[in-house]
Amino acid sequence: MGRLLIIIAALVLLVCGSANAGQSKYCEEVFSDFLPCMDYVGGLTPKTPRECCDGIQKINKMASLQKDAPGKICRCIEDLAHDFNFQFSVARIESLSKDCHILRSFPISMAMDCSKI
Repeated sequence: MGRLLIIIAALVLLVCGSANAGQSKYCEEVFSDFLPCMDYVGGLTPKTPRECCDGIQKINKMASLQKDAPGKICRCIEDLAHDFNFQFSVARIESLSKDCHILRSFPISMAMDCSKI
């Protein structure tokens, strides 16, 4: 049930999202790639899904393509969490790099300030 709610929430955000079409398209990709991680970082599932690790790897690649990409990615994930009052587990966010054997090149936290990236 939790996953279905997250999918519906992401779709609503995509439809009602930013007026900036470029940022909206960018966030659509981030949401799609980060969605498999939501249940884990939200504390709803016990293990990091393989699909989450695949998504983190794709987002990492996006982050390396443009200088401002980590900030854009940060804003997309921040908007998703804020708009739907979704709380991330700090311990689980921190474990993503270890669990997925990937050094994240974009920030995720409960107190993100994407303007400083």
